[in-house]
Amino acid sequence: MAGYDWHDEKNKENIKKHRVSFEEAITVFSDPFLRIAGDRSEDYPEDRFIAVGQSGSGLNLFVVFCERKIEEEEVIWIISARKQTPKEKRTLAGLRLR
Repeated sequence: MAGYDWHDEKNKENIKKHRVSFEEAITVFSDPFLRIAGDRSEDYPEDRFIAVGQSGSGLNLFVVFCERKIEEEEVIWIISARKQTPKEKRTLAGLRLR
């Protein structure tokens, strides 16, 4: 992957709604305990994924993304990001201990 990208307007909406920026969201991809799964919650035109992990500033995040080709380069395209729910945090805490 060459990098990360997103719609600037969507980033602003995400900050307003979830108080998490996409700049913060991309830092979860450096988490050594990062978990990624396919997003099968809707029928989307592209394959979407969910990344759950800890951001660089210590936030436990739930990030929805897809992979896109932009100017011949593969990028991770951020769709949304939010803080994990308490239940998601407990589930991941168990996974990290194994």
